[in-house]
Amino acid sequence: MNTMGNALSMLHADLPHAPDEVLNEWLAPYADAEMLGWPPSPDRNAQPLGRWRGILSGRSIAFWTRVRWRLEEGPLEFSDLHEESQQTLLDLNSAYVRGVPNAYGIGIKDGRQRLISVLAYVFKHGCVPSIFVFLESGSQLSVIDGHHRLV
Repeated sequence: MNTMGNALSMLHADLPHAPDEVLNEWLAPYADAEMLGWPPSPDRNAQPLGRWRGILSGRSIAFWTRVRWRLEEGPLEFSDLHEESQQTLLDLNSAYVRGVPNAYGIGIKDGRQRLISVLAYVFKHGCVPSIFVFLESGSQLSVIDGHHRLV
């Protein structure tokens, strides 16, 4: 079995209800032992450390195990997003489109190229290249994975 397949198996052991599409796009690239490895913490109830903290939005494996997952398709409006997610998208836009120095422009070296690649894909295929991961927060959505594809 390839490394990505091994990562998916490990992820399913901890997140058995998460769809493959979500795990493959969001976590499997990092769960590979050559990247960060899985699990992010030996304690399922502990907040993840290091880069996993950002990837998992500061939430424990126990939290993500309790999430009720569903795949949906449909339109998305900026106003559908939680205020923090809106601000993140505005900051990404400032860094990569307008060239305004900020944490995203400094911390993600290939951010502009990632944005350009997404735009090229959208222009060619008429849709985004992969899924987004949102967490419902009342009537709004918090972006967990896919910020660059939304900018």
